Order: sequence, then C-alpha cells, then structure tokens
Amino acid sequence: MVQFERHIQTGLLTLITGLMAWVLVSTEQHGRDIVRLETRMLAMEEKIESNMDDRYRKQDAREDFAVVYSELSDIKQRLRALETQEH
Repeated sequence: MVQFERHIQTGLLTLITGLMAWVLVSTEQHGRDIVRLETRMLAMEEKIESNMDDRYRKQDAREDFAVVYSELSDIKQRLRALETQEH
C-alpha cells in the first residue's frame, strides 16, 4: 500500500510541476502579447492623431463664431445708431 501511495504522489507531483511550467510559459506569452498590443495601439493612436490635424475642430468653430457674433454685434449697434438718427 505504501508503494502505491508513493507512485500516486510521484504522478501528482509530476502533474503539478507540469501545470506550473505551463502556467509560467502561458503567463510569459501573455506578457509578450500585451507588449505587442500596446505597441500597436500606440502606433494607431499616432496615426489617428496625425490624420486629425486637418479636421475642423470645436475650438476652430468657437473662434469662427466669435468673429461672426462680434460682427453681428457691431452691425446691431450701427443699425440702432441709424434708427435713432432718423427719429
């Protein structure tokens, strides 16, 4: 009976050692995959940012509308001045 238990222990130890080695190899491979994905994502972000340089952005619209609103305000003031001169 003792001999049989030792064989079972040896088999379990071999199985556990194999599983630990597999986990180590898998973890190392996952680490490499993550690094590879991070590198690809950084390259994609740079490409997207470089393609966005010529886009009309919200800040551009704000600046353009500020000019338009300023001109409208000037026109309103001039119109009021003309209306008050006529009366």
